[in-house]
Amino acid sequence: MDIENEYKRRRILKAGGDYNLEWCRWRVLGGQSKRKKEIFNPNPKGYIHGALTLRNTLYAFFGPDENRPTASMRSYSFKSCEWKEWPDCNLPPARDSFGLSVYQNEIYMFGGSSYDTQFGDMHVFNTLTCTWQPTDSSITPSPRNPLVFTEIGETILLYGGVNVESGAILNDAFLWVDKQWLPV
Repeated sequence: MDIENEYKRRRILKAGGDYNLEWCRWRVLGGQSKRKKEIFNPNPKGYIHGALTLRNTLYAFFGPDENRPTASMRSYSFKSCEWKEWPDCNLPPARDSFGLSVYQNEIYMFGGSSYDTQFGDMHVFNTLTCTWQPTDSSITPSPRNPLVFTEIGETILLYGGVNVESGAILNDAFLWVDKQWLPV
């Protein structure tokens, strides 16, 4: 057995919350886990508002903090064990409490809020061109956060949330089909 490859296969990456982003690896061997602290360079600072994995890469989205509306994106390659910063990828406006999902090898972001602004827009990150683009649909769900936003088979489901301006709890659902929102 190749111990190094077995370690790489069974590791778990974990991050703390808020400003305490202590990136660590956990070793899972023989039914026990052992913490192996490693601070990766560059050590990402700030609030992570969303993260997901796609093709051996973790994509982390950083949003507003307590003082200013910031937006940044970094990725971590599980193969090279290195962070990459995406300074010029046409990021959507800074936000938190958004929905994030992978669909057809692209990353979709919907809704969220930043201080006194609530969003009802959706953006897609093309992992081949490494750029964000807003989507265009004749039907647009109302602004909301937090919300359910997940891939289901050949579509993305958007469900519920809260309209911050009115305080209304939303109970509607939409499916993303053929690059259009369809009410359910």
